[in-house]
Amino acid sequence: SEATQSQVSRVRDFGSFKYIFKQDSYNLASNTVRFSLGFKMKDGSMLKDCFTYKFRIYTLCELKEAMLEAGFNSVGVWIATKDEANNSDNDSSKEDGNKDEFGGFTEMNSAMEMPHSFNAYVVGVKLPRSK
Repeated sequence: SEATQSQVSRVRDFGSFKYIFKQDSYNLASNTVRFSLGFKMKDGSMLKDCFTYKFRIYTLCELKEAMLEAGFNSVGVWIATKDEANNSDNDSSKEDGNKDEFGGFTEMNSAMEMPHSFNAYVVGVKLPRSK
């Protein structure tokens, strides 16, 4: 998936400036990723890597398990996928457009094959204690 690749970038044009998102690295051993954000102004000047972030990527199973251990009664996962027919794996600097939109959310089940690109909601339900 894209999260496990290095040197992935996205550019969004806002007219007076361009917003540049870069995934600088992915570490398989620690499951961490480093992102940076920058800006290119209309006059050509750049604010490169204004913000950098390092995140640990948790799997959906790890999130569900942690939420159940924290006391949620049940945990559900809903996933929205991209239309893969409109996406090219070879383009590392895609401009915004309909090709990057996600479809509707469906509840994940254990028999699902994980899509290449997805957004997910992990929802915990905590029921009130009975008296």
